[in-house]
Amino acid sequence: MINVRVQELEAIAEILNKELRLHEAWRDQLHRTLICHLDPADDDLAEDADQRCEFGKWFYSAQNAALRALPMFKNIERLHQDMHEQARLLCATVKDNAGIGPDEYDPFLRALQQFRDELHQIRGRVFGTLRKIDALTGVFCSAELAPDLKRISLQQHERGKPCSLLRLQFDLGNINKNHGWEAGDRVLSTCLGRLKAALSDLDRIYRHTGGDFIICLPDKAPNQVERIKDLLFHTVKEATEHALLVSSQMLDDGTGLDDIDVFAAAGNALPAAGGADPGAASVLTLYYAIQAFQAGADIKQVLKHMRLTAYEIAI
Repeated sequence: MINVRVQELEAIAEILNKELRLHEAWRDQLHRTLICHLDPADDDLAEDADQRCEFGKWFYSAQNAALRALPMFKNIERLHQDMHEQARLLCATVKDNAGIGPDEYDPFLRALQQFRDELHQIRGRVFGTLRKIDALTGVFCSAELAPDLKRISLQQHERGKPCSLLRLQFDLGNINKNHGWEAGDRVLSTCLGRLKAALSDLDRIYRHTGGDFIICLPDKAPNQVERIKDLLFHTVKEATEHALLVSSQMLDDGTGLDDIDVFAAAGNALPAAGGADPGAASVLTLYYAIQAFQAGADIKQVLKHMRLTAYEIAI
């Protein structure tokens, strides 16, 4: 599952672009120092040089602790450390007025290129992920549904394991009427965020159309999905109540989007539209269906023949 918001991915992409520019500025300055036999900067000679450059300051900041725990960023950390160690050795050689030969320079050049290549790859993966996910809900776009299900169902078949689909259609008509369509968007965003957190890492959610979502559940037979659906419905109820509470508070405070933390508000919509009645009781109707998905099945036909059951959630 992708457990990161679109806004967070966009922020990471923007930061990586900035860090690449800063890294290239550091590289150019270092080459100038080496070629012109200038005095190396103290930061480049320090044992912790990897934490003193602009990339290091950003990477080791307190707010990036979770980022550093990700496998791809653990690798970039190692490459960054290696690069600075090689740079430190070259700077020490220059400071001692000694010459730099290929045996000293080539390891630095390789480390420099490996770090830069890895940083470009991470940036590419972030942009690739952004193209695959829905901006409002953070789940996968409909274009990913058919190819992913084909691949996953084939893998499950080869392993002798089941694969099931849970289809959820959100009928937001009552909520939109009572609270405004912006609140409806916030409900959808919050519900899908909570559902992603409740599911396993193997499970994947796709926004098929509008309020129609397909959840792919590898390793689960339909009867197992039946047993967990009530828990998921309870998650939806709690998420909806939270989203409407946020919308109501924003309306009461007269808060605009520019005045709030959109992450804390659990969505990225605007305050409720005029004419809505946030005090009115609301009902969220879910239409759901559970279906086994076999390798080679046509997802369009499977969805076409799904029999949906209504489930009302009183808010």
